[in-house]
Amino acid sequence: MTSLPGDYIAIVMTAFTILLIPATIVIIQKKRKGLNNAYGLKSYVTPACFLFISIIGVMAYWFNFMVFSSLLHWGINLVLFFAAVYFTKFLPVPEETSS
Repeated sequence: MTSLPGDYIAIVMTAFTILLIPATIVIIQKKRKGLNNAYGLKSYVTPACFLFISIIGVMAYWFNFMVFSSLLHWGINLVLFFAAVYFTKFLPVPEETSS
């Protein structure tokens, strides 16, 4: 029994995505540690939406959501994208460093 190279690529890309999501959360937390976060949880909506888009993409590939309900899949991604764009105004502004 032989597997196609596409199967290996899908497995590697899924594993990479699964490992990258927690790493991204840690990086976001470290970068925001010293910033003045006046908006609270609203400033986390943009990164969360982009992470959910990647999770939905992986789920759509493995569970064949793209075949049966591609309109729903793209609709959810579009709503998440627009929510991320709207909530960018609540992102904390990094402080300028003089060099």
